[in-house]
Amino acid sequence: MDKDYFNDDEQKEFELLIKRFDQMIRDKNIGFFDVDDFQAIIEYYLDNNQFDKADQAIQLAQEQHPLSADIQIKQAEYWYLSGRLNKALDVLLRIVQVEHFNEEAFLLIGAIYSQQREHKRSIAYFEKALALDPEDKDEIYVDLALEYEHVKEYEKAIKCLKQAIQENPDNETAAYELAYCFSVAERSEEAVTYFEDFINQYPYSFTGWYNLGLSYSKIGLLHKAISAFDYCILIEKGISLPYHQKALLQIEVEDYKGALETYQECLKYDENSSAIYSLMGECHEKMGELPKALEYYKTAIRLNDEQADAWLGIGIVKDLQNDIHNAMPYLKKAVQLEPENADYWFILAEANVKAGYIDDAEQAYRRTVELEPENVFAWLDYSNLAEEQQSLEDAQLVIEDALAANPANAKLLYRKSVFLLKNGEKQEGLAVLDEALNANFKDHEAFLAYYPEAKNIAQLNDLIDLHKKRNEF
Repeated sequence: MDKDYFNDDEQKEFELLIKRFDQMIRDKNIGFFDVDDFQAIIEYYLDNNQFDKADQAIQLAQEQHPLSADIQIKQAEYWYLSGRLNKALDVLLRIVQVEHFNEEAFLLIGAIYSQQREHKRSIAYFEKALALDPEDKDEIYVDLALEYEHVKEYEKAIKCLKQAIQENPDNETAAYELAYCFSVAERSEEAVTYFEDFINQYPYSFTGWYNLGLSYSKIGLLHKAISAFDYCILIEKGISLPYHQKALLQIEVEDYKGALETYQECLKYDENSSAIYSLMGECHEKMGELPKALEYYKTAIRLNDEQADAWLGIGIVKDLQNDIHNAMPYLKKAVQLEPENADYWFILAEANVKAGYIDDAEQAYRRTVELEPENVFAWLDYSNLAEEQQSLEDAQLVIEDALAANPANAKLLYRKSVFLLKNGEKQEGLAVLDEALNANFKDHEAFLAYYPEAKNIAQLNDLIDLHKKRNEF
């Protein structure tokens, strides 16, 4: 029983019911309550996490109505919410053997199987509930979609979420989940079409415009995405989320001044957000306004001294100001706050190289590629460091590790070829170069820039010319 839907008289009656029950418990003088009243009382206590009182109400209800399936379901709900899933499931499965049309029991069984990661069984029971043609179909379709997401059947999840929105266009959860599923299923073009059609029907839907903006951004239509978030802001001005999304896109299209204006507006609704001040610092940094960038980063830290991006930003600005040694403590602090952030470790590695802290740089590169083995540029820089330390063998080992994580990557193959050629392993180096040229011919220009001595190897030039002719056809 959802008291949000009560009229004033019903609300007063409900409050009196709860007071009456509480008073009777205190006086230890329990009167009679019908099943509906007990259901309302139990649900009230469960909703308010008053499990002891809920249990007490359930015991009394069972004494007065020992054959009531509705009270048994409330008992199962209590056990479900208190973590006794198997106990709840036993009761519910017995109920549905007798009551084949008990929607509430089917839904609760579905929820329990979901908790137990028995998603196929959960789906079966949510579908049984839907077959009963319940009033809240949209919510059940969302539950069903979430189960399909768990088993990575995104096409079926999309179908369910569309059904949910058709049943109730105001179901925001369904809309956001649908946008997510479109993205995971790599159907962003379809997402754009769907949400364009949706806002044609419901032009004042904040959720519709917001998800359209996300969908536009997925396919690179950044200016259209910015416009979509502008509509969100017009429809519901006091919500900060579309301001954030708009500003991030403005940064992406290098409209830093516009992003600063957007963040300034956002601060009206999110005054103490250290993240916003940090992002504003980044905008000033990108614009070359380094003293202002420092000012905003420091404000972010004053608001929240665990704002890692701001510590990182100060370190980057000090590096840009040719003050690398004073930059280091800020970069280290950022990594300390977010030790699993591969980008932070990569930036720290590069700074250590610049500052001449070679051992620290090697450690930071290793941590970067442990966290993000697909980061080819980190592997390349790591191999550079090894080579610069007069250890061609170590550089080769780094590239071998890199290729194990990124098989047949052209950039890594070109680098492996360089090291082989430098090590005097000419034939093997040419063989790897041939593999790299096949993988990505255009990258050979970076190869020659990195290893200009290659131009003096006749067989190497012949190999490049051969691949050039092949690419011309």
